[in-house]
Amino acid sequence: MNRRKIFIITICFLLLIPLRVSAQNYNDNFSEYEMLEEKPKFKGESLSAFSYWINSNIKYPLIARNKCIQGTVKVRFTINEKGKVVNAYIENSVHPLLDAEALRIVRKSPKWTPAIHDGVPVKVSYTIPVIFKLR
Repeated sequence: MNRRKIFIITICFLLLIPLRVSAQNYNDNFSEYEMLEEKPKFKGESLSAFSYWINSNIKYPLIARNKCIQGTVKVRFTINEKGKVVNAYIENSVHPLLDAEALRIVRKSPKWTPAIHDGVPVKVSYTIPVIFKLR
């Protein structure tokens, strides 16, 4: 009986181990970034803070996990003049389940501090990779 309980607890524990889902900074090649007085800031910090926020809030889709679906979804989005994430879309698809979760989390982003150019808030676009990887 004890062996059975230990086995069941072990299986449950393994199912609850966090899977590796991460977003990494992706350098965009837009020359206009070099002309900005200030790049957009996420919670007062850089794009890496947004990557951390994604990693803390994303959920690996259960069906994708059970089917061992993994890969890197690239999401393109714009931070508008008001600091809101708009026009998010999949630039590089992996699977509809992973694509949907990557889009969901990017669209759920709290407001940013917008980029500044010539003293005026401006919109800026980024592409960020969201990595879904099973351990």
